[in-house]
Amino acid sequence: MNLKKYDAINTVSAGRSKMTVSFNRNGVISLSGLVVEILGLSKGVAKAVHLYRDEESPGDWYVGAASEKDGLLLRKNAGRGAIGYCFNSTTIARMVLEDLDWSEKGAAICRVVPNPVEVEGIGWLFPILISSARKPEL
Repeated sequence: MNLKKYDAINTVSAGRSKMTVSFNRNGVISLSGLVVEILGLSKGVAKAVHLYRDEESPGDWYVGAASEKDGLLLRKNAGRGAIGYCFNSTTIARMVLEDLDWSEKGAAICRVVPNPVEVEGIGWLFPILISSARKPEL
């Protein structure tokens, strides 16, 4: 018998109970409901986000709320039962997937740290744990 254990570490659930961002090769980047709430999107405070990549440590990515003027504009996920928002950026999605050396066909789902870090000149950003990337499992 060869049993595979499914738990909170190897099974990523996207939705209100988890802070996740997913990236797919088509350029769709989705934010889970909890990320949307923490960024203030559910209250209409922000309707756009910025993603940041640390040039000194290219595998480190961050997400933060942005103005509609220069941010990546969000729309509600149209997916079946989807809770959250998404936007399109093939360039960013492919850069993240390259950082991951992602060979899977499906989206890479990454956890977001619930404790923001303050970056001088930018504000509060939430780290995206790129190393936590998993594909959706059933």
